[in-house]
Amino acid sequence: MVEGLIQRINQELNTNCFVIATGGLSHIYSPLTKNIHIKDKLHTIKGLKILFHCNT
Repeated sequence: MVEGLIQRINQELNTNCFVIATGGLSHIYSPLTKNIHIKDKLHTIKGLKILFHCNT
Protein backbone atom coordinates (compact mmCIF):
# COMPACT_ATOMS: atom_id res chain seq x y z
CA MET A 1 0.00 0.00 0.00
CA VAL A 2 2.80 2.42 0.87
CA GLU A 3 4.68 1.62 -2.34
CA GLY A 4 1.53 2.22 -4.37
CA LEU A 5 1.00 5.61 -2.74
CA ILE A 6 4.60 6.64 -3.40
CA GLN A 7 4.36 5.51 -7.04
CA ARG A 8 1.12 7.45 -7.61
CA ILE A 9 2.61 10.62 -6.11
CA ASN A 10 5.74 10.24 -8.24
CA GLN A 11 3.60 9.80 -11.36
CA GLU A 12 1.46 12.83 -10.49
CA LEU A 13 4.52 15.03 -9.94
CA ASN A 14 6.46 13.44 -12.80
CA THR A 15 9.55 13.00 -10.62
CA ASN A 16 11.00 10.68 -7.98
CA CYS A 17 10.33 12.23 -4.60
CA PHE A 18 12.61 11.91 -1.59
CA VAL A 19 10.59 9.89 0.94
CA ILE A 20 10.90 10.07 4.72
CA ALA A 21 8.93 7.53 6.79
CA THR A 22 7.70 9.12 10.01
CA GLY A 23 5.70 7.97 12.98
CA GLY A 24 5.79 5.18 15.50
CA LEU A 25 5.16 2.39 12.98
CA SER A 26 7.69 3.54 10.38
CA HIS A 27 10.24 1.02 11.65
CA ILE A 28 7.86 -1.80 10.67
CA TYR A 29 7.19 -0.97 7.02
CA SER A 30 10.29 1.00 5.96
CA PRO A 31 12.58 -2.09 5.74
CA LEU A 32 10.04 -3.72 3.41
CA THR A 33 10.48 -1.23 0.56
CA LYS A 34 13.32 0.49 -1.25
CA ASN A 35 11.16 3.54 -1.99
CA ILE A 36 11.71 5.00 1.49
CA HIS A 37 15.01 6.84 1.81
CA ILE A 38 15.04 7.77 5.52
CA LYS A 39 13.08 6.60 8.55
CA ASP A 40 12.71 8.93 11.51
CA LYS A 41 10.12 8.24 14.19
CA LEU A 42 10.42 11.75 15.62
CA HIS A 43 10.63 13.77 12.38
CA THR A 44 7.33 15.60 12.91
CA ILE A 45 8.09 16.36 16.56
CA LYS A 46 11.54 17.70 15.61
CA GLY A 47 9.93 20.04 13.08
CA LEU A 48 7.40 21.28 15.62
CA LYS A 49 10.24 21.94 18.08
CA ILE A 50 12.06 24.05 15.48
CA LEU A 51 8.90 26.04 14.78
CA PHE A 52 8.30 26.54 18.49
CA HIS A 53 11.80 27.93 19.02
CA CYS A 54 11.47 30.21 15.98
CA ASN A 55 8.34 31.78 17.46
CA THR A 56 9.63 32.38 20.98
